[in-house]
Amino acid sequence: MKSITSKHFLVSILAGLVLAAAAAGCGDECTNECSQEGAYSCEGNFLYRCGDYDDDSCLEWGDKYQCQGTCNVDHCVSGCQDECPEGTRKCSGTNFQICSRGADGCTHWGNPQACPTGETCTGDGECTPACTNQCQPGQSQCVAGQNQYQECVCPAEGCCDWGTPVDCPSGQSCSEGKCVTCQNECMPSGKRECVGSTGYRVCGNLDADDCLEWGDVTQCTGGQVCYTDTGNCGPACTDQCTHQGDRQCTTDERGYVTCGNYDADPCLEWGSETACAPTEKCQDGVCVFNCVNECAVGEKRCAGSGYQTCGDFDEDPCVEWSEVTDCKHNETCSNGVCSAVCEEECVQGERACSGFTSYVECGQFDHDQCWDWGPATRCALWERCLDGYCTIMCIDECDPAGTQQCAGDGYQVCGDYDWDACLEWGDVIPCEEGELCSNGVCSTVECQDDTGCTEEGLQECVSEMGYHVCGNYDSDICLDWSQMVNCGADERCSNGECVVICQDECSQGEIGCVDADTRWVCNDENGDGCLDQVPIDCAAGESCNQGACMVTCNDDSYEENDDSSSPATISGSLSGLVICKNDDDWYRIVVGANQGLKVTIHFLHSGGDLDMKLFRESDPSTAIDTSAGIADTETVVAPIDANGDVYLVRVYGFSGAANSYDLNVEIVTQGECLDDSFEENDSQSEAQFTLDELYEDLMYCQQDEDWYVNWMFEGEDLKVLIAFIHADGDLDIEILDDQGTVLADSTTTTDDEYVEVLNVSEGSHYIRVFGAAAAVENAYDMLIEYGAPCVDDQYEDNDTDADATAWENMGTTTGLVLCGGDEDYYSVTVGAGEDLSASILFTHAENADLDMYLYDPSGTEVDYSMSTTDNENVEVLGTVAGTYIIRVTGWRNSENTYDLQVTHQ
Repeated sequence: MKSITSKHFLVSILAGLVLAAAAAGCGDECTNECSQEGAYSCEGNFLYRCGDYDDDSCLEWGDKYQCQGTCNVDHCVSGCQDECPEGTRKCSGTNFQICSRGADGCTHWGNPQACPTGETCTGDGECTPACTNQCQPGQSQCVAGQNQYQECVCPAEGCCDWGTPVDCPSGQSCSEGKCVTCQNECMPSGKRECVGSTGYRVCGNLDADDCLEWGDVTQCTGGQVCYTDTGNCGPACTDQCTHQGDRQCTTDERGYVTCGNYDADPCLEWGSETACAPTEKCQDGVCVFNCVNECAVGEKRCAGSGYQTCGDFDEDPCVEWSEVTDCKHNETCSNGVCSAVCEEECVQGERACSGFTSYVECGQFDHDQCWDWGPATRCALWERCLDGYCTIMCIDECDPAGTQQCAGDGYQVCGDYDWDACLEWGDVIPCEEGELCSNGVCSTVECQDDTGCTEEGLQECVSEMGYHVCGNYDSDICLDWSQMVNCGADERCSNGECVVICQDECSQGEIGCVDADTRWVCNDENGDGCLDQVPIDCAAGESCNQGACMVTCNDDSYEENDDSSSPATISGSLSGLVICKNDDDWYRIVVGANQGLKVTIHFLHSGGDLDMKLFRESDPSTAIDTSAGIADTETVVAPIDANGDVYLVRVYGFSGAANSYDLNVEIVTQGECLDDSFEENDSQSEAQFTLDELYEDLMYCQQDEDWYVNWMFEGEDLKVLIAFIHADGDLDIEILDDQGTVLADSTTTTDDEYVEVLNVSEGSHYIRVFGAAAAVENAYDMLIEYGAPCVDDQYEDNDTDADATAWENMGTTTGLVLCGGDEDYYSVTVGAGEDLSASILFTHAENADLDMYLYDPSGTEVDYSMSTTDNENVEVLGTVAGTYIIRVTGWRNSENTYDLQVTHQ
């Protein structure tokens, strides 16, 4: 068979594969000395940095750096600093300290020293005779029981004390240390405060002036105590939690409660639940990111050129889609299953839920001819998918926005303050001094009972999410509604009480069997907040076992023929054979002199994909032919041998598949054409789906055309090369559209044929391989390429050093493009003795790795950069005068966008 070498753009692809294989075995192995590039570490008073300093692709510690101060774990810290002026003093309680210079060269405060007996430390650390200040300078106070005031007197030496009482003028009274005509002692009217632990007094106008004053003390009765925060009497209580503001998670970890005083008593209790977001869970009283199930366990979907399975593939407790398992050559994925012929998954424009947090839409997303479900689009955090559309699942706590309600000595406003799209009560806004809240409004007027709050203990629904309770929750004497008490996730408020609407049937991610034909997975498919056992039917030929659908398999009578050491010797065709899951079948066939062998298995591909290999008995480890197609048959062939031979046939399931099959053994003679596994593909209606790959060892038999098909998207390019030896039979090729119109052809009389259609229209495109004459019969390889073309940047063509773009853009130039198999050259002219630096900035990925080289005016390579990370940099210090060349190239014909940064000075 002739290799594909005749076309320039394909030569580079096949050559790259050879170079990659050669490169994989080159180089010396090395070991990382440190784990993270850019990390620092201390050794003594020296600091080291981790990096690749010898270009061996391994990490090592760099040169040491001596700290000016000291090295602490991974950074340098400075030396000491003076704490105080040397010789100064200061007080430390009743003792004094003196500032002195220590052995480290810096000043520090010494140990506290006691003053002499009868003295204490005052002012600037001096000891003076002890006394106690009775007041502070500038203070004044009213004399108890008298219409007099006193001012604080502070002598030059000694302590401050209250001075001689001074009478207030006639018509004035003393208030807060001053003589005034009249001043409120308290406000507003009706405010209460505790006096001791069992008494209280009420603010009001109780004398002949116009000011408010505290009334007489009233003692609580019946063993009750006075609550200091409200001034109300009530039964003694016990704290439910230790510190105000402490938080703890709810038992279901869906939210948290906060410690505080939320009722009329003075004790601390846990407040109502604050729910975490659906993507979070509560941990140690804090909402942290949590996973969400992406799908139902065991569910499959198509993705790219293969399929994904739903399961738990990482460390979190949720299920997600697996990595893509590619379909075999010439297979296409439909409804999560690889098959030779695609099936319509949906109707164009249709939408459906993918799990309960995402939806998919129907369209053309691959290169087969059928309609497919597209990639999943996730709903917002507060939404669930119902009938293919994201639906808001939260419930308003209040309505409308802007509504106000009282809460303690303040009020709350209704609005959207969190991650969801629903309304909730905001934080408490305290009333101003002298104001009280009634019916959601702060006012200085006497309080009023909240609307509808007519009896202490009465409960009323705020919304379906919870209720509030009527009581005295602030420092006035009126009845108020409490803050909302949230119902549980499986509850709704009805008639002022939370009632259960649903209960979890199972635990998240749990699976099980409904019966022999149906399994179930646990999730909230209907979005009601409760987990349900959602049934899923097993496929034909499968039964449920411990929550998983498994193929029921009864092996055939030729067992045990599971390996090359125990094959079943056969001489003809067999029927009713069975491949069980992960159970190979081996057969031994003797072929006489001047004979060849053709073995075919027949099965229903949709029931499980089977493949086959052929070996010589003398070497059961090296296959001489393999058939791994995706049709309902597989065929292997041994050429005619003058001496005959003994062969081993291995039949096995792709990825462990199980299926029944028939095996046909045919002894062939000279002159027969052995067709390939794409048959029957003899007409446009029988065209086989292909990928953009290399297909080897194909066969064209006399007057038996080969047809292939791909769905192409608007603007893509389709390129096809068939490689063959012309002397063995002349083959030709065409590309046709869905109407049978020839878009391009190649009918030369030399080796190989190449054809392309650029910027295609959307739709099915067919490849036809046919013989130039009726008697032609030949083997060929076929390489197919399709996809969106690379659009190069405005600096093309700069593909060689002779065409290098003169670069005068100092700094960073963005939006440059390197196409596959292309190179970009730039020339920079510098003066003698300058430093030249150039960098390319890009995101490294598979098939997107760029490299960089720098050449001096003589054409000698002076630097290169070939890392396997983002970005590359080259530089030369102390240049010779002249023009330097910067070369940007793709590793293995990679293509990528990049920014170019050039500096020299």
